[in-house]
Amino acid sequence: MRILIIEDKEDLAKAMARLLERRLDAEVSFRLDASSARDEMDKGGVDVVLLDYHLPDTDCLSFLDELRGREDPPPVIVITGSSLETVRGEAVARGARGCVCKDERLPETLPAAVREALARDVER
Repeated sequence: MRILIIEDKEDLAKAMARLLERRLDAEVSFRLDASSARDEMDKGGVDVVLLDYHLPDTDCLSFLDELRGREDPPPVIVITGSSLETVRGEAVARGARGCVCKDERLPETLPAAVREALARDVER
């Protein structure tokens, strides 16, 4: 399984990558902005995208719209430090498979959200 994290805070991106590599035995890469993430996705082979709600070069909702326009886009999970209730409805309406809060529960909620998104992707 190959996971792409799009997160502008490098320390957090690295911590999430280590977590997912250990918990899910996944190959994880990260990009700090949407532009470099696009380049990575163009190479293909990304199974799941973890997308920060706030990025320096675009907003999450616009990037979700862009991903929906791609042929066979991978499932996307939005990660946010903002209120989940505020973000979730908009993100899911734009195609996100889930939303996870950057809080003390992240080590449990993030791997679970990735597993769930992949399971739903298989069911499609």
